[in-house]
Amino acid sequence: QSGCARKIMLALRSSFRFYASEVSRLW
Repeated sequence: QSGCARKIMLALRSSFRFYASEVSRLW
Protein backbone atom coordinates (compact mmCIF):
# COMPACT_ATOMS: atom_id res chain seq x y z
CA GLN A 1 0.00 0.00 0.00
CA SER A 2 2.91 2.35 0.73
CA GLY A 3 4.09 1.81 -2.84
CA CYS A 4 0.69 2.88 -4.17
CA ALA A 5 0.75 6.03 -2.05
CA ARG A 6 4.27 6.71 -3.27
CA LYS A 7 3.12 6.39 -6.89
CA ILE A 8 0.21 8.75 -6.23
CA MET A 9 2.53 11.30 -4.63
CA LEU A 10 4.87 11.12 -7.62
CA ALA A 11 1.97 11.62 -10.04
CA LEU A 12 0.64 14.56 -8.02
CA ARG A 13 4.07 16.20 -7.91
CA SER A 14 4.63 15.79 -11.66
CA SER A 15 1.13 17.03 -12.52
CA PHE A 16 1.51 20.01 -10.19
CA ARG A 17 4.84 20.90 -11.79
CA PHE A 18 3.25 20.67 -15.25
CA TYR A 19 0.32 22.85 -14.13
CA ALA A 20 2.67 25.44 -12.62
CA SER A 21 4.73 25.57 -15.81
CA GLU A 22 1.56 26.02 -17.90
CA VAL A 23 0.28 28.81 -15.65
CA SER A 24 3.62 30.63 -15.70
CA ARG A 25 3.70 30.26 -19.50
CA LEU A 26 0.21 31.72 -19.85
CA TRP A 27 1.04 34.61 -17.55
